[in-house]
Amino acid sequence: MRDSRMIVDAIAAEKSGLWGRAYVDGAHNTGGGGIGIGDQWLAEITGQLHKVGIPAIYEDTPAIFPEGYPMTDCALYYGWYAGGVAGPFTEPDFRFVPGAIAVHIHSFSASTLRDPNSNWVAPLVSKGAAASMGNVYEPYLQLTPHLDIFNDRLLHGFTFAESAYMSIRVLSWMSVMVGDPLYRPYASWLQIDAPRDSTKSPADEWKMYHAFAVKNIIRPVSEFRTLARQVASASHNCPMMEDLALMEARDGHFAEAASHLQQARTCYAQRDDILRVALEEADAWLKQNQPKRALELVRNVLRTAGDAPGAPLLRKMEQDLSVPSTSSPAKP
Repeated sequence: MRDSRMIVDAIAAEKSGLWGRAYVDGAHNTGGGGIGIGDQWLAEITGQLHKVGIPAIYEDTPAIFPEGYPMTDCALYYGWYAGGVAGPFTEPDFRFVPGAIAVHIHSFSASTLRDPNSNWVAPLVSKGAAASMGNVYEPYLQLTPHLDIFNDRLLHGFTFAESAYMSIRVLSWMSVMVGDPLYRPYASWLQIDAPRDSTKSPADEWKMYHAFAVKNIIRPVSEFRTLARQVASASHNCPMMEDLALMEARDGHFAEAASHLQQARTCYAQRDDILRVALEEADAWLKQNQPKRALELVRNVLRTAGDAPGAPLLRKMEQDLSVPSTSSPAKP
């Protein structure tokens, strides 16, 4: 596979920084060994990303991100376990941000690199990823790249090749790496005397969250989140507010999550972002056993974004919530 676009994007991203959102797609395998290890890697990645202020959407159910899911500003993607490309990546208009890194764990994810519709590596690259990894044949999970190590090394400024090399336990086996081996997506984080640009750019909200997280991550969790919400609210940093909400949801604090998500939803201007947050907010209401609030929210969003690509996901939720619950008849 020869694609000069991958090299050009890698060089540009290395200069300006890889900014955007991470999407992590687990499979809810909770076992401590065997296949459960893959989910442990992905859960660890989510924690790593929060520590450096990269907003992360963590899908922790057996299903993968569905078709139509509003996967905006995707700079990092890690997921498993489907045999062929699926979900948002099959949509004609989907594109990664330039310089993105995307990996999907599957035994045959790189069995061909020439068909943009087969397996995973070729389709991800064809959708704009600058780097990916995969397997040409059954490698066994423990002998594939350990994605938590791979992601950690990238965040610490190592190159794509170094990060991949350090993440894999065996060489000359089944894994292949596709991309510029010298690509360092987060090299700019390590530049002490990096020039400051006073002009506004679309990356400002991502940069702000990263700077805040690195400076304040040593604070106690409750103190960090309280301060982060104040900063996100004052600066209208929508991705930061959404990410804080998802942290609360993962900790089981669904009332706080719903409140943060409502604020993020009113902050966003793009309908795909609004729709994604509406899905998250409705889920938070459902987990508080308040289906009427969830249904009201879904219907309100559909009135303004009913023609969005992801609207069928909300309509499916509306349909499910509109079905009256059945109860057993009372005994005479």
